[in-house]
Amino acid sequence: MPALLDHTIEYSGNAAPVAWRGRRVADVERFKAYAKKRAIPRLVDAEDQAAFESDLNALATTDYAMETLTSLLRNTTRPQSWELGESLAETLLEDEHGVRWPWNHARDKRTPKASLPGKDLIGFIESGAGFALLFGEVKSSSDTSTPPNLMYGPDGMISQLAEAACERPEQLCLLKWLRRRCKHTELWSHFEQAITRFLNSRGCDIVIWGVLVRDTSPNERDLKARAAALATKVPNVKRVELDAWYFPLPIKEWGQLLEGGETET
Repeated sequence: MPALLDHTIEYSGNAAPVAWRGRRVADVERFKAYAKKRAIPRLVDAEDQAAFESDLNALATTDYAMETLTSLLRNTTRPQSWELGESLAETLLEDEHGVRWPWNHARDKRTPKASLPGKDLIGFIESGAGFALLFGEVKSSSDTSTPPNLMYGPDGMISQLAEAACERPEQLCLLKWLRRRCKHTELWSHFEQAITRFLNSRGCDIVIWGVLVRDTSPNERDLKARAAALATKVPNVKRVELDAWYFPLPIKEWGQLLEGGETET
């Protein structure tokens, strides 16, 4: 069973096809435990990191080689708070809604502290008969404005979700990326189901999901007007979801969780 994070629904609404909810996590210790057990291991890609270290240790057969390897591993860059927000969104969608992720985005980084292009969320979700495509965005904000500024503009969540739902060049890039990650894996059948639904529906049978990560008090204004604006941009998409998660620990203090917390089980 997934490690669900206890929370309450503080508000909800609907502007078809967009549904929105505000989810509040009240217990700071449970939040910390969930982050350390579920989100941080995914963020640092603990499984791949262990395999990487094992392979390089096997190749470090001299004192010079071991010294170099030790120096490399000592200089691992600590993840940023916004990256933990993205990882929380992924694990919460996986635990709450059974979303399947074909790939850990952490493996695509080429430089430390990189902000990768493309959609934050790309996966599969059970919807009716079989699996559907899920595209989404994650934004983390301590902005006291409601809604926060990152919900607006061409780089804001609403515009980015509309692009994922409607822009064919954007979708083509996402599907190419997804195919490469799913081919010859256990998720290939999910890919085939989801793409078949996408094509047969003229691109409408997909799920679009936005996750707003907050450390402020729950406020429906974070989502209500923005959800209505999004609804006008994606009228034919089958399912659109907006979640605002309100966490009890200030985002500026999340760095403390990232100090050694990734090894907790």
